[in-house]
Amino acid sequence: MADRVVTVRPVNDPGSAGVPGLVARIRQALEHGDVAEAAASWEALPEPSRRLSEDWGRQVKAVAEARQAAQAISSDALATLNRTTQ
Repeated sequence: MADRVVTVRPVNDPGSAGVPGLVARIRQALEHGDVAEAAASWEALPEPSRRLSEDWGRQVKAVAEARQAAQAISSDALATLNRTTQ
């Protein structure tokens, strides 16, 4: 009966709450190449943890923004090519 009431998860499970769960989500996002998700998970960390990793947070956000800008440029270039070939 207890298994219906209680869910047991490892502390570092990406679905768990708290700093260990957020760090696991960051690690998982980076393993999948999703820098934007890693940055969002870093933003969700409590203030003391963000303060300790502030340089890393700035860098991951910069990489996420650069990737987003590159994707926008690529999309615009493809759209322009499509218009000129039609």
